[in-house]
Amino acid sequence: MTGGGPECAARTDVSCQWRRVGAVIQLDGAGLLGGHRMAELARAILERGLADVIASDNHGDARSLMVVRDWLLEWGTQEQADLLTRDNAKRLLANEPLRDVPPLIVKKGMLAQLKELVLGRGRAANGGRS
Repeated sequence: MTGGGPECAARTDVSCQWRRVGAVIQLDGAGLLGGHRMAELARAILERGLADVIASDNHGDARSLMVVRDWLLEWGTQEQADLLTRDNAKRLLANEPLRDVPPLIVKKGMLAQLKELVLGRGRAANGGRS
């Protein structure tokens, strides 16, 4: 695990500050798949390659990590899914260095693309408000 790499070189946001001091960044699986601000933040962290581990607050219900893993396999690669849901967690518990996870390109859905086309990028990003 690096100090955030080139994507953090000139940035001052919190996730980059944490990476520079050696923090491990863990995302919550349920938060990642939600449709709210937490999901947006989690996806932005994934897109910049700053996440190390994704975990699940599973209580024997629908919050299974397998749903997250399936989502990662749909949008990313086998390597990213393995690193985020298995390999880096094992390394962390064994007190071994974590492996960097390549950035995950999260594609926008058809509705979001249509909204951008009709409203323009800036207005679509803030709900159609100018």
